[in-house]
Amino acid sequence: MRDNKPDVVVFMEPRISGHRAESVIAALGFPHSHRVEAAGFSGGIWVAWYDRVSVSILSTHFQFINFRITHRASHSTLLATAVYASPSASGRKALWNHLHNLAATIRSPWIIFGDFNATLSSEDRQGCSSSARPSKDFHRLMLDHCLRDMGYSGPDFTWSRGLASVRLDRFICNVYFDESYPEASVQHLLRMRSDHRPIFLQIGAAHHRSPSKPFRYFSGWNSHEDFSRMVLDNWVPASSLSETIQNFTSAADTWNKLVFGYVGTKKRMLMGRLRGIQRALSSRFSRFLKNLEGELLVQLEHLLDEEELLWRQKSRSDWISMGDRNTRYFHRRAIARRQRSCIKALQLSDGTWCDDDTQLKEEAVQFFQ
Repeated sequence: MRDNKPDVVVFMEPRISGHRAESVIAALGFPHSHRVEAAGFSGGIWVAWYDRVSVSILSTHFQFINFRITHRASHSTLLATAVYASPSASGRKALWNHLHNLAATIRSPWIIFGDFNATLSSEDRQGCSSSARPSKDFHRLMLDHCLRDMGYSGPDFTWSRGLASVRLDRFICNVYFDESYPEASVQHLLRMRSDHRPIFLQIGAAHHRSPSKPFRYFSGWNSHEDFSRMVLDNWVPASSLSETIQNFTSAADTWNKLVFGYVGTKKRMLMGRLRGIQRALSSRFSRFLKNLEGELLVQLEHLLDEEELLWRQKSRSDWISMGDRNTRYFHRRAIARRQRSCIKALQLSDGTWCDDDTQLKEEAVQFFQ
């Protein structure tokens, strides 16, 4: 915990309760906590947190705790469900039903995490009997509510006993979380005395990897009325072709930021103005407001086309369904692709895992020499 400095820590199956549990939490230095007590030597969920955040407990059950996290400095909020699922399929039915009902009501960033005692894929198991199959109920929950397994860096499995290894523990999230925290990542940490491996969610970027991104042409540029003028003004022959290209790409990047870099802000402003106009028109008709509404709707339609084109190209997906725009789909695809493309950790030749930027660069150079 000292290395990762988490704001919130959740302990599963602690096997102690009452005054002894309070003593352990105090000894670990947590000023705040909430517990679902263990029943004998099984079960139990503890949520403990530091003063950097405030936590509101929303509901509890022997298989989960629902709570809201608010970061005191940024005032950002996040809904969280910590899960310790029943080891029996029949016992997990209540958990799946609860998560289905909860997912149908949430319209804000949400993470569900912990020990699900179930898998999503045959690749989540190693050394287990062939009868141990992925959970259809877990799959149905993910599909019905567009939830996403957040993946991980580090070793593949989170639970081991004897020759059997399984990925039982994971973080999953909804669309709103992906949109609010696109750089979030999950690490599988070192397993010590427990048969479960700790898993760690980093909400923001853990490191500022800042090599410059390669220049890319976006299809949406071509539809902008000023694009041709920008090309004519900035494609100016220099002393060499490489210098000409460098000067042009620099100018194009600047133009892109000015024209397309604030699509989200422009969209929110336009939608805010339209809401105000439509409220006014609902109480009193005005020819001026009606004409203005039409002009703003045309602007918004054009902006939405630009946004969809931008995210479709970033996602590198050629799928699009008929009807409503799929900007949110393309946004999630782009986020997922960016996370897959980013090397957050590597297993070194001695078997240890490394996530230090400097050492990763040195190891990569050494490997290819």
